[in-house]
Amino acid sequence: MRRPDGVLLFLILMGMMSFGQISPSNQTVSSSIEKLVKRAEKGDLSAQIKLAEAYSRGIGVIRNDVEAIFWLQKASDRGDPAAQNDLGYMYAEGRGIERDQAMALKWFLRAAAENFAPAQTNAAVMFASGNGTRTDDKAAFDWYSRAAKQNYAPAVAGLARLYLHGSGVAEDDAMAFKLNLKAAEKGFVTAQENLAWMFSNGRGTSRNLTEALKWNQKAAANGSPVAENNLGFLYEHGGDGLMPNLGEAVRWYRKAVTDGLAAAEYNLAVLFKEGRGVPLDPVESERLYAAAEAHGFRSSAIQQESVQAASVKGRP
Repeated sequence: MRRPDGVLLFLILMGMMSFGQISPSNQTVSSSIEKLVKRAEKGDLSAQIKLAEAYSRGIGVIRNDVEAIFWLQKASDRGDPAAQNDLGYMYAEGRGIERDQAMALKWFLRAAAENFAPAQTNAAVMFASGNGTRTDDKAAFDWYSRAAKQNYAPAVAGLARLYLHGSGVAEDDAMAFKLNLKAAEKGFVTAQENLAWMFSNGRGTSRNLTEALKWNQKAAANGSPVAENNLGFLYEHGGDGLMPNLGEAVRWYRKAVTDGLAAAEYNLAVLFKEGRGVPLDPVESERLYAAAEAHGFRSSAIQQESVQAASVKGRP
């Protein structure tokens, strides 16, 4: 398995919508929305926040990102850090407004200054990746650390990545392992994937494929296609007391393929080409090879990708 690289861009891509809930209805303006509009127009901050969520997610209304931006802006101007963070997300994604990474960072930082952990984490992501600003690993470390002090699992995992790579701080595999374990035990799927990778590679701890299997299983149970692929790899190859099981390998590769992971398409293609765990099928093998490449696997990189148990994009 190769060392994971990249940054935690998934935090921005996921968004950090943290508003209250509105009872859903059909995709028409509901009476609850009408009441919210009246309250929001009178300056009710809670109503403005809930309207932004409703329009962003299509809850009780047809989704409308422009309207979501309108109400997020109003709530943000009044100093609500959750709204400011989500406004930053909208700028980062270009939803309802022209994509503007610098403006996204501005709003993340404004919310981060209020000690809002998701915004602190998003600001760290921006500094680590150089989006909206120059790359600044020390600033990333600072913001991750502030959010991690609040036991915010994504920030703890982000801090682990910096220790693993020696970015903005001295490289420390043991600390990276400790932090990933902390975040993984909180159920944060990315940390579970990263912890499995560390066990598989003996980074910050002794190599232990049984533990790698356990944490990949936890991540897979949380819906991670990366972990599904990793389970396929571990069951295919075994080692260190872990017995190979091609039936389980095929099952997990198929699940990861269904969930859209190109690495799993390649790994399953190899099995069809060699007739291991599945009937020998050159046609299906070629179809999967082609699909893997179409989904981002360059021919020159395919072999490298196929021999890793942790095809982790943007992690740790």
